[in-house]
Amino acid sequence: MKYTILAVIPLALGANAATPCTVTEYASISSAVASCTDIVLSNIAAPASSSIDLSKLKDGAKVTFDGKTTFGKTSDNSFNPIVISGNGVTVTGAEGHVIDGNGQAYWDGLGSNGGVDKPDHFVVVKNTVDSVISNLNIQNWPVHCFTISGGSGLTISGINLDNTAGNEPNSASNGLPAAHNSDGFDISSTSGLTLQDSTVNNQDDCVAVTSGTDILVTGMTCIGGHGLSIGSIGGKSDNDLDGVTFSKSTISDSENGCRIKTNSGTTGSVKNVLYSDITLSGISSYGIDVQQDYLNGGPTGEPTNGVDISGVTFTNVKGTVDSSAYNYYILCGDVHIGDIETKEEFLQKELRRNPKIINHERLNSKSKAVIDGLNERRWTLMYLQHLATRVGQTDIVEMNLSDLPDLATLSLNNPQNSLPPSLVYRPTQEAYIGVLEQRRIDAQIGNDAGWAALNTLALGLASDIRNYPEDNNIAFRVFDGGSKARFFPDRQDIRCGNWQNFDINRTPTRDEAERHINCYPTLTDYISISTSPGRIWKIASGVVESVRATQKIAVIDLRVLKRLGIAYGSTTEDLRFHCWNETNKTGTKYATKHHVLVLGWLPPRSIAGVLSLKQFKKLLGESDIDISNPSKKIDRSEYEKKIDFPSILKSLYEKGASAWCKDLLKLPV
Repeated sequence: MKYTILAVIPLALGANAATPCTVTEYASISSAVASCTDIVLSNIAAPASSSIDLSKLKDGAKVTFDGKTTFGKTSDNSFNPIVISGNGVTVTGAEGHVIDGNGQAYWDGLGSNGGVDKPDHFVVVKNTVDSVISNLNIQNWPVHCFTISGGSGLTISGINLDNTAGNEPNSASNGLPAAHNSDGFDISSTSGLTLQDSTVNNQDDCVAVTSGTDILVTGMTCIGGHGLSIGSIGGKSDNDLDGVTFSKSTISDSENGCRIKTNSGTTGSVKNVLYSDITLSGISSYGIDVQQDYLNGGPTGEPTNGVDISGVTFTNVKGTVDSSAYNYYILCGDVHIGDIETKEEFLQKELRRNPKIINHERLNSKSKAVIDGLNERRWTLMYLQHLATRVGQTDIVEMNLSDLPDLATLSLNNPQNSLPPSLVYRPTQEAYIGVLEQRRIDAQIGNDAGWAALNTLALGLASDIRNYPEDNNIAFRVFDGGSKARFFPDRQDIRCGNWQNFDINRTPTRDEAERHINCYPTLTDYISISTSPGRIWKIASGVVESVRATQKIAVIDLRVLKRLGIAYGSTTEDLRFHCWNETNKTGTKYATKHHVLVLGWLPPRSIAGVLSLKQFKKLLGESDIDISNPSKKIDRSEYEKKIDFPSILKSLYEKGASAWCKDLLKLPV
């Protein structure tokens, strides 16, 4: 027999443990909680100042939300619309149900930071033991959604939190998104909690863990907020966290990806945190963010070490951030965490964002110079080591490297290492500027010595290059402002798309080479060049007019690249990739005998000069290479034709040749 408990039905009828109790009026909820272990809350409309109180559920009780649950407006920061507690309890939702928090009645763009009084915590889960919360659909909560504290062994799964109605401004939010501080799940002082397979679409932290032990967050889909967070930690009643895993989750269109934040001037501990298999996209600030400088809810730029962070691992955190964002930001008290240039880069952005640091314009300009110098210096040193290794391995020529400067001499402050020591931040602006100035000097010393070493490596080429057959000496590279391989006018070199992350200790694989040849969108350690002028013209002329107007053709002396041991050779004849067969759909696209792969770098001494598209077209005509109808496929026979070396040198010389080109003109050709 099924009982329906209405406001007009005497509860003396009761209900045994096996019989569901369906509640359709708010006033009957307390009686159902007191007498039933299987409760259905159907289309409940909670009046103002009336909480759905499930804090006294019987052990093992089950509550199912059915239909649409709504709440009257309650202008009270301490009011909790839903409260859940119990041992072995289950709270779930029926198919098609929705719980609506009436956020539109409160949203003013300020959240819990001010404005109108509004319920700060929508669903409060406290001291639950071995319980389950699953399959709930919640929308339009006023500020924080789930606040979970105390208890142990709680499993939360299949939750769908949708606060997208608060993304747009309203009449009270002054142009800001209407919803604010809309955390999905705030977790503290609990153990053995599992949060899994849930979706959060909001304007703040998807999940924020501030204390507790043995917590697993997995299978999350986080959209539009601040990512998966630890903290902020410090200055609370419980400031210790040990054993949190975030795994197998996606974070998209969010301000941050993976974040750890602790409060300045407080104490506590963060131990054994793992972020694993996290996929990021559309991140607007930081992919990975670790900060020890929070105060009153925001960053200050002045980190302290009171909250100890240890045992943190990021593994297989991957994806993309916006062009104005950064892959990661590490700002920790006096802790030394490598990559000086990255920390300086983040300092620059933080100063732009943080109005509390006065007169920061001067500091920004200095910081940018240091960033640029250190990035350049780091790459130079790495590539110098790489070239030295490659030259040592090649059987084309032996080279005496004794003239190259010892890498250890490239930093005056730390002669034992090739990079300067980690930067320790100080709390005053004057100290910042002093440190930045010293780094600028270090960077310049490194640049000068590093580039001098690279030039020394290249200067010895002239005596060897006559050994190579003339018709294989010249190759070409098309580039423009949008090319993956970048041309650096100041250095007159071209670097691979992945140059900032180039790792001299990693050997590129054949799969990577194939992806590069196939023009996959990912950045690689390779640069493609071609020995066929006709092929280069087809590539250059096949783009839209606006792009074509910016294109240039770099003329490359292959003998230099072979001398350095970084030209991998023809993609078909040397690397043995098969040409693409359109009929059978087999082979490797864009693999031809003219397509040559170069690892990492086209040094200045390999670039004889740069031609405009107009100059290049003129050379093609003078060499009887038929490009009269570029809209159609150029005959393969035209790909085999060459531009003779003296004609190229003459054209470059007329344009204003590089010193290297002028040296070549003196050689017999």
